[in-house]
Amino acid sequence: MDEQTKARFREFADSWNEDEQVDDSGLTGADLKAIADTIEQVVLVPRQHLGD
Repeated sequence: MDEQTKARFREFADSWNEDEQVDDSGLTGADLKAIADTIEQVVLVPRQHLGD
């Protein structure tokens, strides 16, 4: 996931109040913020080929 996409998701997550329910599954704004925290820690590792 590129940095721009991560930033857009963070902006989306931060637009919700902590206790605001996002959908019928019970997902809340706090959940979105936790997901954004996790996504921000993801680092892209370039694919390597053994023959290269």
